[in-house]
Amino acid sequence: MKSCKTCGKDFEGSAREYCSWQCEENHLHSLKKKMNDAIKHDKGHTQKLSRE
Repeated sequence: MKSCKTCGKDFEGSAREYCSWQCEENHLHSLKKKMNDAIKHDKGHTQKLSRE
């Protein structure tokens, strides 16, 4: 049995990393939010590149 990357629930299957599409979407949304927050608050080169 595998554990879901998002909620930790055990599920069967070998090709997937998430127990449901909702968990996968939540994980992707969380990653996008973290990335946008990092770019937004970065005073370095990343901020300049994101404007171009």
